[in-house]
Amino acid sequence: MSQAHRLVAVLTSAAVAVAWAPAADAAHRHRPAHAAKRTKKSPPSVSEQPATRPKAAESNPARALMGQVRFVTERRAYLDRGARDGLAVSQQLQLTRGARPFAACKVDTVSEQQATCVGARARVGDTFRPPGTSRKPPAAPEALAGLVDEATLASRARALAETDYEKVDFTGERGTRSRSSGSIAPGVAVWQSRPDARGNYAQTRLDGAISVLDLGGTGARFDTQFSAQRWSRPSALERFRAGTASQFYLWQAEVSRRREEGGTVFAAGRLWPWHLPGVTLLDGVQLGRQNATRTMEGGFYGGTIPTATAIAPSGDLWTAGAYGSLVQPGRARALFRLAREEARVGIWHAPLQGVVAEAEGMGQIWLGPWSIAGGGRLRFARAVSPRPVAERAYLDVGFRPTLTVAGSAHLRYFGPALFDDAALRAVTPTLAGGIHATVDAHWDVSSWLAFGAFGGAHRDGDSGRQQIYGAAELRLPRCLGEGGGISGGAEAQQGWLRGRTVYLQAFEQAGRRVQVLARLSASATTFETPAVTENLRELGGYLSIDATAASWFRLRAWSLLRLPYAQQDEPPPTSAVSLAFGSSVTGTF
Repeated sequence: MSQAHRLVAVLTSAAVAVAWAPAADAAHRHRPAHAAKRTKKSPPSVSEQPATRPKAAESNPARALMGQVRFVTERRAYLDRGARDGLAVSQQLQLTRGARPFAACKVDTVSEQQATCVGARARVGDTFRPPGTSRKPPAAPEALAGLVDEATLASRARALAETDYEKVDFTGERGTRSRSSGSIAPGVAVWQSRPDARGNYAQTRLDGAISVLDLGGTGARFDTQFSAQRWSRPSALERFRAGTASQFYLWQAEVSRRREEGGTVFAAGRLWPWHLPGVTLLDGVQLGRQNATRTMEGGFYGGTIPTATAIAPSGDLWTAGAYGSLVQPGRARALFRLAREEARVGIWHAPLQGVVAEAEGMGQIWLGPWSIAGGGRLRFARAVSPRPVAERAYLDVGFRPTLTVAGSAHLRYFGPALFDDAALRAVTPTLAGGIHATVDAHWDVSSWLAFGAFGGAHRDGDSGRQQIYGAAELRLPRCLGEGGGISGGAEAQQGWLRGRTVYLQAFEQAGRRVQVLARLSASATTFETPAVTENLRELGGYLSIDATAASWFRLRAWSLLRLPYAQQDEPPPTSAVSLAFGSSVTGTF
């Protein structure tokens, strides 16, 4: 090594030694006594290592005292503070959103560093102050202490509070576009049997839906859904508004406001109302009020009811009334878990029946593995009957002891309807009433084997016709690998309509983007009323392919084949081979 190099090395070593000496001396003076005895080979223990702290907490000591909601489920909020921060079971925590306290949260479980609480509509990011922490932030370091005294800070705060600021008109664009979403789905369907058959048709359609959240910064939202259809053969449209080739259906066009903090709620336009049992689609308004926990709501509604054929506004049929709803939450592991009730009283008017009064209610309760629901509607139409009439009633019972076993039973009573009109409301499916009963059950034995069964009966109140039916299914969800399986079953029905069906279907999911469903079936059907017809025997096939090309783009194609056949010693079938196929694309934005 040359003398010049040696001189540079010596000077560098001296500079490092001079710089290191004060730091080493300071570290030695502040080192704990037990740490000074540690040998060179023994590393510091975990408890002696300096704890890391988020940068936000270092830059804002007052912020470090605040706890925060890290995760939220339907029942609980998960907190980032625990027993070592002073939290205990049954404590009440005041939650703050932004700079405003909004609700109290009761602690139900506590660990050393985390806890959960219930009783508030918390969101991720809400903050709270753990018990025992001072509202005064930690003292500033010695280097910064005394720069601004308390009196000066107080005088400055008073000056800011007393200052008048001139208001400035907002001339920019409101930022609602970033919180909007929608979907557009054009599609085509074709049905073909014999070349000269009047039943052949082709349909092109366009389905759309648009949602705008926080409309104009008001907290309201706008939702609309619609369908536009074009039929190629109006003469074959006896079931689809005969003689009308171009059709448009507006399913929803609603401006609504329902806040998680409760308060005033409303909806206006073509709306699907909340908590109004028996009211389906309404052209009008709904105005109500919720409590802070959203367990109680009451209000009024009014408007006209669209026609069922064209979903068009109808000035001849109007309705109005009041409603209320209650929710009683329980505990997840207790016998009582949840209950809810809804009720309404109102009137509606039709040209021939005049003013009709009605009251309807429903309730549902979850008791352990059981769920029980029921409800009904009473109607009083002076022009038709001098006394109230039970127009409908229902009872649903569900049982789910485990995630793999479940069953349910359903009973429906439909009383006589007032009229056979085209009003879109929750009316009876038969004019003179009837009784329907169904039961179903399923058992997932394992991840590769499952069973299902279904049965029911129906009796028409006018003609006395009866019908019973049942079905059973065997499923092998993973016999084609992790992404696919097969299932097969049989159906039978007896009564005014007799039928037998067997089927086999397969499902395959190729990766995460393509899903394929294929089904083969054989059926035999006989209609006994109004007159016995010849047996209609068919072989059927169905194929559906769904492909997700991107998160915002989806394609679907399907095809249906019906092939009539006759058994030995039977006349040849009068129907022809029929084929239906279609496709659609869906884009979201």
